[in-house]
Amino acid sequence: NYLGQEKMLEVMRAYVARWRFKHPTSRDFINTASEVVGEDLSWFFDQALYGNGVLDYSVDRVFTRVYEPDRGVDFDYNPAEFVHPAHAGESPPGMEDSLADSLAEITPVDSSDADAEKRYYSGVNLRRLGEFKFPVELRVEFEDGEVIRETWDGKDLWKKFRYLKPARLVSASVDPDNKVVMDANFTNNSKVVEPAAAGINKLSVRWLFWMQFLLDQPEFLNLFSFFL
Repeated sequence: NYLGQEKMLEVMRAYVARWRFKHPTSRDFINTASEVVGEDLSWFFDQALYGNGVLDYSVDRVFTRVYEPDRGVDFDYNPAEFVHPAHAGESPPGMEDSLADSLAEITPVDSSDADAEKRYYSGVNLRRLGEFKFPVELRVEFEDGEVIRETWDGKDLWKKFRYLKPARLVSASVDPDNKVVMDANFTNNSKVVEPAAAGINKLSVRWLFWMQFLLDQPEFLNLFSFFL
C-alpha cells in the first residue's frame, strides 16, 4: 500500500527478470525495489525483515473549543516558536493546551474585526506506540462536513495537528483507509470528540442547590416525614 499496486508490479517484474534462475538474497530484492522505486527502501525492510518492532499508531487525544483571542497578556508566548499547524512540535503534549500553545501553533486572527464569525480551536494528537516507524495518514472531520487529510512520517513519538475553523472538530482517524496492514491494534486508530457536558453539569448544580434549600426548611422535612 505504500508503493501502490502498479509500482509493486513493476518491482516484481524487474526482480524476476534480473534474478531468474539465480540465487538472489533478500538484500538483492531490497536493492532492486529501491532502484525501481527511486527511493532507498532499507528503512522499511530493515524493520520488517531484520527487526522485531511493533507497528502501532494511535489517536491519543482530540479536542475542540471556542477560540477567544486577546484575553490578557501571555508572558510565555515566544514568537520565535511559531510553527505551521502541519509541522507542529514533537514534544509530548500536555493534558491541556495553554494559550501559549494555541498562539504558537495557529495563524493569529485579527481580533479587531468585530463581525468575525465564531471560530473553534481544535487539535489532534497522534502517538507512535511501537518501535516500527512507518508513514501514516490522518483524516480529520469537522461539524460542517469539511474533511482534511494530513500525512505524518511517523518517525517521532508524537505529532500535533492544530486547526482554527468555523466549525467544531467531530472526529479524527489515523490510517483511515486501513492501508497499514501491519498495525498491531486497529481499535486505537480513531477518536470522536465527546459532547460537552456543561449543560448537564449546570442542571446538576441547580438540582443540588434546590435540594439543599428544601432540606433546610422545617416544613418540607415535616411533610417528608409524614409520607414516610
